[in-house]
Amino acid sequence: MEIFSPFHYLPVADSSADVSTLLSALAKQMTGDADLPPNLNRTRLKKSQVLFPFPKSTGRPKGLADYETRKRQVPESAVLALPAPAGGAVICYSQLSIKNMAEAVNSAVGRPGRWILTAPVTEIDGMMILARAIAVNIPPIIAAKTTPASALEIVRAVERAKDRSDKDQAPIYMQITKEQLTQLLEIPPAQRSALSEVSVLIVTGLTSHDRLRCAAREAGIDIIPGYGIPESCGLCVLDGKPVAGVHVATIGDRIWLSGICMMAGYLGKPGQVEWVTRGRRRWMRSKDAGHMRGSRLVVDGKMRDVIATAGVHIQASLVERVIQDLPQVDQVVVVGVPDPRWGSLVTAVIKPASDIAEQLLNPQHNLAVKPAVSAGLSRGSVIKVDAKKVRDLAGLPSTEVEESKPQLTPLEAAMAAMAAKIRGADVDVVAAAETGELPAGIYEVARGTANPTSEGEIVFPAADAAPATPVTLPEDLEGDLEEMEIAATEITGSSNRPEAGDRPHSATVPTEDESEPSTDLAMLVRALVTGQLDRAHAPRALVLVNEIPTDLQGNLDRSACRQLATQRVAAGEAWIR
Repeated sequence: MEIFSPFHYLPVADSSADVSTLLSALAKQMTGDADLPPNLNRTRLKKSQVLFPFPKSTGRPKGLADYETRKRQVPESAVLALPAPAGGAVICYSQLSIKNMAEAVNSAVGRPGRWILTAPVTEIDGMMILARAIAVNIPPIIAAKTTPASALEIVRAVERAKDRSDKDQAPIYMQITKEQLTQLLEIPPAQRSALSEVSVLIVTGLTSHDRLRCAAREAGIDIIPGYGIPESCGLCVLDGKPVAGVHVATIGDRIWLSGICMMAGYLGKPGQVEWVTRGRRRWMRSKDAGHMRGSRLVVDGKMRDVIATAGVHIQASLVERVIQDLPQVDQVVVVGVPDPRWGSLVTAVIKPASDIAEQLLNPQHNLAVKPAVSAGLSRGSVIKVDAKKVRDLAGLPSTEVEESKPQLTPLEAAMAAMAAKIRGADVDVVAAAETGELPAGIYEVARGTANPTSEGEIVFPAADAAPATPVTLPEDLEGDLEEMEIAATEITGSSNRPEAGDRPHSATVPTEDESEPSTDLAMLVRALVTGQLDRAHAPRALVLVNEIPTDLQGNLDRSACRQLATQRVAAGEAWIR
């Protein structure tokens, strides 16, 4: 007896004809033959078969022999199967979830419109864009086939969509990834002017720390952040709000999803998303981190990539990208080390560049920065400091010799620039760190002998006028900027700390150990991360290693890095602020 395959395998080449055939097959799975639009090609897909499109270049999916021979059963409701992005599993989707999610997203964006296909049709994002087009019976504009559309392909597709929408007045809708948005921002503004014709531009993959949204706004591109996972039929949250029929929750730092978006199940290997039943509702436990801000979901990133410290969620990969640009750094991994005070101590595990590795990894170095003030110090106490050490660390001249044009090291310039930035001056901390120079007047701002204005100008008080206001830091700032504040206060003639509002969580002052090269690197790392991201992202601990831990396949082992960092911090073998 012949055994019919439960799958209708559909190879898709990089051609419009193959995309049209797939569109027809998907329409049949969603509506049945009787409701197919007349302009779609008919397929030989049997009613009981599961549509399984795959890139022709990769060959037919493997590992499904038990399903082919019916030894294992495909979920009864499944009508579509696609490979999971990672792990080797196959995700099945039901007709009900595909139809309902297509209609829910269409309803969320507005009246029926023309969708532009920008994602590969062999992935769920591409398939759901086609499903939305089928649901409103408006043919999509094809910009992508088996690979994501490039920036220029997207722009040309928008221009074609505009030509058609001029005739039928249909609004233009588009969903892209943050990588595609980055590409669009990199091309000349004149070449992307057509994007203004898009009624709704959804960007997936954005997190709460991404600056792309601000960059897009400055470029005149209005975007709506979207969130979804392959197991939720892709896009299911728009601008923090779940579409109709979808439920979102966060437990701890993890995002949970439920409702009409649920997949039918996995085939083959186990997938990455776990199922949990709460009462009558089934939930999907995602691998993403986030939190609720009122009724809106805020996506923080991947669970493995997010560190919760002092009530703030930071994205480790953003910090790694900043630190990796330093010439002194060969490799870097940022992890969270458990800490009773901060929750997690943001720790940079760094393999130094070869030309300075021997110097930095010298076992004679004492990397720990020791607190010089007791924890019980009252808020009104005076901090005793070595004024010369503080001035040297801050890149400030001694009181005996006043230099009109100071020559600073990159570290000194970065720290002085940070002090100026905290005082409200518009200064590029990164440029200062790279060149060792400060813009005209910024040096005086950092010292506290001049004040910046809201217009970006610098005001120098008259000789008989009161000195400029010393730098005052909020309570959530400490460390090197705290030393900048002390330096500015010393220079303006005051040794007493203000009574409230500027006391750091723990007071540290420069010691002899802070002349170590490792400390210079740590301070430079903190300066750059603060300048490019924000204060919360700046690592509070630095661990130097000969090699970054990897697994048996040679891939980065983040868990081993975290364990190593925890051991080094506990043993006092780390630079700690």
